[in-house]
Amino acid sequence: MSLILNKIDGKEISYVTLKLNQIDESYLNVYSINLIAGKNFEFQNRQNSERAMINQTAVKVLDFKKANDIVGHFVTDTRNRPIKIIGVISDFHQESFRQTIRPMIFLSENRCPLATQHTRIIRCS
Repeated sequence: MSLILNKIDGKEISYVTLKLNQIDESYLNVYSINLIAGKNFEFQNRQNSERAMINQTAVKVLDFKKANDIVGHFVTDTRNRPIKIIGVISDFHQESFRQTIRPMIFLSENRCPLATQHTRIIRCS
């Protein structure tokens, strides 16, 4: 599933397609993915629906030079929903190693109104 962005901080941009992933706050830790800038989703804060993390490839595609530069900015999808970028994670292969890493956006699985497919992490005590 994909999310198409058309604005950054309210300014029109050329359409950018990002691979959409629904995750929870455990995802980065479980898969040993590095948080490059910003912060992860918080278990205590279930108001994550309008916040997202993106990967390093998405930072480049959105024309930002450094990961820190995009944190705190708002991107808007074609449904006119503003989404605050709270973090940037390292690139990783989610598909075949033969494919180039696509620009990705990660929304909280708990309150994501934009998608029906998701990745679920089950926590074992």
